[in-house]
Amino acid sequence: MSEFSFTLVLDAGELSRNQINGLYGSVPDSTASERNGKTYVGMDREAPDFGMAVVSAIEDVERALPDVTVVAVEPEDLVSQSDIANRTSRSRESISQLVNGERGPGHFPQPSHHVAGRALWRWPTVERWFDAYEGRTTPKHHDAFLDAVNALLTLRRSRQKLGLAELEALRHLTNDDAVVAV
Repeated sequence: MSEFSFTLVLDAGELSRNQINGLYGSVPDSTASERNGKTYVGMDREAPDFGMAVVSAIEDVERALPDVTVVAVEPEDLVSQSDIANRTSRSRESISQLVNGERGPGHFPQPSHHVAGRALWRWPTVERWFDAYEGRTTPKHHDAFLDAVNALLTLRRSRQKLGLAELEALRHLTNDDAVVAV
């Protein structure tokens, strides 16, 4: 099992104390937050693969909060050296040496942000650097999967607002009866 980090975006405003307690009681690997009128649930989910982590988290959160719907999934994009070490199963010292050019091929990506004196990198940039450094032929990027999940979450919200002709047009476009079953 591996641990995967990502954020679920909910269609709820601020969660009540009872909702938060229910969420944490049912989904202990979640952390709820609210920013700019949106509610987010950060996840650190152990699963056999990223897809199972995301789908099981969506199901668990929606089961714990029956009046709330997950509307999007966002990757945990900004990472520190510690996060990079954790995600790559390396020591923090190893990552520090790679960042400082003391090991590896050099040219480690530059941090994209500095917060409170701490450097932060965009995870996809770091992951692609490791793909090249480690010679991965099958990168472990989840961009396409997240695009598909978010499209399905959008479709799920839109279905009840669509007419039969529109649903039939989508079925024709996707060539998949299961995706837009009438």
